[in-house]
Amino acid sequence: MSFQKAYPKSMLQTFRERSETIGNCNECCRKTRLLACNHCNNAICCQESCSILFPHIADSLFVICNTCRTTIEEKIVTVIDYSKLILLKKKINKKRKLMI
Repeated sequence: MSFQKAYPKSMLQTFRERSETIGNCNECCRKTRLLACNHCNNAICCQESCSILFPHIADSLFVICNTCRTTIEEKIVTVIDYSKLILLKKKINKKRKLMI
């Protein structure tokens, strides 16, 4: 998938405005416009296979390379509060009974 389809035009425009250097991407090794990863400072392009772009404060971008993304994803732990889940199920059942 090309990166033009993956990100909105406003994000790509911000990427082009912010990227001042042209060089080889650390992820795909293509020569293109680069930005630094906000986590490790490696030079990366805006291809979907190389980085993730997030809108950030003051109309800027928060850029994460895929290497850092996998590291961050490994550290994320899903926590489920079963007491709240039981309450939610009870509320749903009450609404169902009222609708019938």
